[in-house]
Order: sequence, then C-alpha cells, then structure tokens
Amino acid sequence: RRPPRSTLSSSSAASDVYKRQAFFLDWCSLYQGDRTEEQQEAFKRALKAVNLWYAHPLTWVWALTMVPQGVKPYVERGWPCFEKAVGTMIKDSYMFLDLGAAERNVGRAGYDAFGKFDDLRESAVAGRAAPLTPSTFHKMLDKLTFTNGADRVFVAEKYTSTFTEIFCSAKRLDFGGLTEIKTFDEHVFHWCHACEFLSLAGCTGLTSLPESLGSMPACTTLNLYGCTGLTSLPESLRTKKNLTIRLPIHLQ
Repeated sequence: RRPPRSTLSSSSAASDVYKRQAFFLDWCSLYQGDRTEEQQEAFKRALKAVNLWYAHPLTWVWALTMVPQGVKPYVERGWPCFEKAVGTMIKDSYMFLDLGAAERNVGRAGYDAFGKFDDLRESAVAGRAAPLTPSTFHKMLDKLTFTNGADRVFVAEKYTSTFTEIFCSAKRLDFGGLTEIKTFDEHVFHWCHACEFLSLAGCTGLTSLPESLGSMPACTTLNLYGCTGLTSLPESLRTKKNLTIRLPIHLQ
C-alpha cells in the first residue's frame, strides 16, 4: 500500500535535520504493482537485503506508526512488526524512533515544535520489547495481517536468518534503560554465541532473568545496575567463571 501523503510529509519534515542522507522508504524505494522483468529482478535483489536497512547498528530507523483513519494499525500488520523487531534487535535505543509518538506528543504544533533534532529524538524514542527467538516471533506472526499472504513465510524465514546472522554474532548488546522490558524469552541468551558485553542497566521493569543468561560462552561483563525489580539471580550466573557482574544495590 502506498504511504499516504501525510505520512510522507512527516518524513520530509524530520529529514531536515541533516543535509546529506541516504533514505530507504519501504514501499517507495521498491518497484510496486506490475513490474517489468528488469524491475522484478531489482525487486528480488532488494528483498534479499531489506533486513539490513533496519537491523544494522549504525542506521537510524524512523517508524511511521500513525496511520490514517480506516487503515489497519501498525501493530497489527506483519511487515511493520518485522521491521520493528529487527530494527530493535541490537541497535542502541535512541536510534529507533517512533515518529508517530513524537507527533502525538506535540499535537497540532507538528514538527515545527521541535527546535532541534535532539528534541525530536527525545520525544520519539520508542518503547522496546526484549528480542524474540525465531520460534516466538513465528507464533506472533500468526496473529498479524499481510496484504500478500505469501509474505508471511518470507518474513518468518527472513527474521530467522537476521536473528542468526546479526543477533548471534553481536559482541555487544545494550538494552540499558529500557524500562518496558519485563522479562526475556527463556532461551534467547542461548543464541548469544559472541556477546562479550551485556548491559541491562536501568531496566527497572525486569523482575526475573532466565537461566540461559549464564550460557553465553564469550560474555565477560554483565551490567545489572539499576535493575530495581530483580529479586534474585539465575543459578547459572553463580557458577559462571570469568564474568564480572555489576549488581543492583539491593542485591550487593
């Protein structure tokens, strides 16, 4: 579906913060509708790497979560939920921005209310969930809507490959300050084969941690400072060697 004019104008207003940028706009950057043979080949090539635009740790992702009346909400659609899931997988929290939230925060004043980019960023920092293992994400997809039903299988496979290639190879994972996170998938840390540094500092909503936290073979630093909701640590952490843990004050 082509983004409505209001969505595109919001993106244009936000883009004024830099004079040189490279943009990928999901629908607009790919050939849509009836395609020539050459356009179809370009479309296929683009789909193979579409996940990298969202998942790469050095790209900003701006989520256009506000939709016109009558359009199915962002959180009920398969592609947007995939894009958010991979876009928040390893990226620093301030690099995934919810422009819809920013727009709701300023109301009729619009983007003119933001004097500088830092103001926009502060207003648009999105709430993030904990990363999902492929099996958990696949179950979530069953409840979401796709315009093209065949995309469901493609998105499931693309999420699995993204998770395997990017999350499993990340040496640093920083979820610090994400107060929305209540818990983690019990198996998610089994996938962290390369992670050397993990920060959950300031995740005040965390009440428990899975035993898989102690299974990360390369991890040498774990920051739990400020996790005020934790009542205990997984037993797997107590026996793990060569791991420095910064504990919240009440567990020290």
